[in-house]
Amino acid sequence: MDKVADKKKSASTHTEKHRANVWASLSVTAFVVVFVLAVSLGAPLVMPFIYAGTTFFAILLLEASLRGRIWPFEEHFQKNLGQEDVAKRLLIFCASILLLMETAYIVTWITK
Repeated sequence: MDKVADKKKSASTHTEKHRANVWASLSVTAFVVVFVLAVSLGAPLVMPFIYAGTTFFAILLLEASLRGRIWPFEEHFQKNLGQEDVAKRLLIFCASILLLMETAYIVTWITK
C-alpha cells in the first residue's frame, strides 16, 4: 500500500512542479513580449519597463489567486537558485533580455 501512496504523491509533486514551470514561463515570456510591444508602439522612456513589470506582477497575482502560491517560492526553484551555475545562467538571461530591449529600441528608432 505504501508504494501506491508514494506513486500518487510523486505524481502530484511532478504535476505541481510542471504547473509552477508553466507559470514561470508565462510570466517571464509576458514580461518580454509586453516590453517589446510597448517599445515598438512608441511608449516613452521608462514606460515599457513599467508596463512589463505590471504585467509580470499581475500574472503572479493571478497565479496566487488560482494556485494559492507563486512560482518563485516553490521548493525546486529555490533549490536550483542555490546551485553554482545559476549566476552564469542569470547573466546570460539578463544579457538576452537586454539584447531584445536594445533591438526593439533600434527598430523603433529606425522606423520613425
